[in-house]
Amino acid sequence: MIQRDGHLTSLWQNEIPIYQPVNDPDIETIYDVAIVGGGITGISTAFCLQTAGKKCIVIEANNLCFGTSGGTTAHLNTLLDTPYTTIIKNFGKENAQLVAKATAEAIDFIKTNIDICKINCEFEDASAYLFSQTKDQTEELDEIYEACREAGLDASYNLSLPVNIEFGKAIATHIPPGINLLQLRCEPWRSYAIAFTIKNEKYPEDLVYDMYDPYHYIRSQKIDGREYMIVGGEDHKTGEVKNAGASFLRLEGYIRKHFNVDDFRFKWSSQYFESADGLPYIGHLPGHPGNIFVATGYGGNGMTYSSVAALLLKQMILKEESPYIKLFDPNRVKPIAGFTSFLKHNVDILRNFIDKWFDREKLEEFAELAPGEAKVTKYEGEKIALFKDEHGELHAVNPICTHMKCSVAWNNAEQTWDCPCHGSRFSYKGTVLTGPADHDLEKIEVKTLVEHD
Repeated sequence: MIQRDGHLTSLWQNEIPIYQPVNDPDIETIYDVAIVGGGITGISTAFCLQTAGKKCIVIEANNLCFGTSGGTTAHLNTLLDTPYTTIIKNFGKENAQLVAKATAEAIDFIKTNIDICKINCEFEDASAYLFSQTKDQTEELDEIYEACREAGLDASYNLSLPVNIEFGKAIATHIPPGINLLQLRCEPWRSYAIAFTIKNEKYPEDLVYDMYDPYHYIRSQKIDGREYMIVGGEDHKTGEVKNAGASFLRLEGYIRKHFNVDDFRFKWSSQYFESADGLPYIGHLPGHPGNIFVATGYGGNGMTYSSVAALLLKQMILKEESPYIKLFDPNRVKPIAGFTSFLKHNVDILRNFIDKWFDREKLEEFAELAPGEAKVTKYEGEKIALFKDEHGELHAVNPICTHMKCSVAWNNAEQTWDCPCHGSRFSYKGTVLTGPADHDLEKIEVKTLVEHD
């Protein structure tokens, strides 16, 4: 398994060289649109606008499409993580039909671009199977099936799956920087994935999802003529699992239960943001009704919603009409839909602020850390985030996130400090890896601490 600067490398990131960001103060060109963030949403939006005649610049601090986009498992589907039962309940049948239409248009947009630009990305059309394994899941599946049909999806029951897993019933079918309201409406989550080869070399062509919470998803991928199986899942809120490495172990156990594994080749995790009511926020940034637009809260459907966003933002910037503007409006007020989740998330944020001052954890000596271990501890009344590297050297930073002052937690799977409030991630040295934070964690001189010991 390969790791680069706080990221376990995905199957796709392994193919991408890392470039250092280049600052060019001599640029004097006047642009119509500046796009902050060079992920798949930013690149797709720039492509749409440039095609429409607008002059765009994409601003990216690191590698284009390397972060969250590079960590995706790259499946496109109109069958979304938020089931249509929930969408109909929260937004009504007509809006659910609009969601289905928007995601279908997004997939067509991607397919068209692949053809026009001659992109060799192994794109293939495939069916998607959602299957139940318990009585309760089967009842839920029946409800989802009916809701899918109401939303206009071409869904049907199937008698088999493309993978050898027992089932009861089957159906075939990242956040803006700075401080703003959207960060209080989105919860950061991490998802895990493993790419491996199998001994019988019978790789399925379709997508498969189970109905557990958290659920698992299965697909295959060919890169440079070599086939891989990809299985993902074991999602949890960022910073809320003390042993993130155990998530990989559970996922590996699930894989070994259902597949005759030849070799585990890649494992990685990725971060996504869940909106409060199940649909993404695409449009004017709350509090900035003029020329600042945002797209976030994709959940686990970033590949699809990124193109929904690109098409919609282009229409909004060009001042075109669209039925999706109101549907995905970041300023929408839903006092019922998602309110419980929204309230709990912000109570958790408040608890982090309180714990910062009233934590009773006993002072731990530096020597108790083994190489590769880290923890947040207290020293002379101050909280300190400590990591001991493989050479035995201690790295100390202030554990208070520079975004909105929550306390970070250690991610032992990727050796990073993660903020559970809004998803900022930092290297063990305190360097910002993922926003919305835009300042590094404050570094603490370990030498000074040792002298007091």
